Amino acid sequence: AAAARPRYATRSRDRRDATGGWAAPEPRPPPGHTSMSSGPAESGEYSSPWSGDDRGTGGGSSSGAGSKGRRGVPQVQRRRERNQREQKRSNEISSQIDGLRRVLTDAGVAVKASKSAILVGTAQYIQQLQRKHEELEAERRRMLSEMCVLLQQAPRVSDPPPEPEP
Repeated sequence: AAAARPRYATRSRDRRDATGGWAAPEPRPPPGHTSMSSGPAESGEYSSPWSGDDRGTGGGSSSGAGSKGRRGVPQVQRRRERNQREQKRSNEISSQIDGLRRVLTDAGVAVKASKSAILVGTAQYIQQLQRKHEELEAERRRMLSEMCVLLQQAPRVSDPPPEPEP
């Protein structure tokens, strides 16, 4: 008797079967069919992503993995394309992290091979460079100030030298 019960049931409390369990949901009209009656959303029924409903983004139907869902594209093909996009994104991230590792190694920063360690090492290296930049900028300003003082004290070259008296 337990095997005959549906795997996913409705939420409606008044839809119990004779044994006190949940009753199977009412059959849905085929996709594209319009009806004047209220749909599952209005009636409070629960639609599982695994119930074979082609309206949702997930799940397949009992007819197999090759069934067509949104836009007429087979679910297997959509999943394959999604996996390929994710693989490409993952490879691009790995490539960029490898580039960061090479930059750190060339700069003399020792980092472990894990992605996390490379990102932490990169952040620390950037902070170190920022501190060094601030120090060098302060030194540049100090040297410019000294140069201005020295220039004000030095004799001007553009003034002609005084002529000696005979």
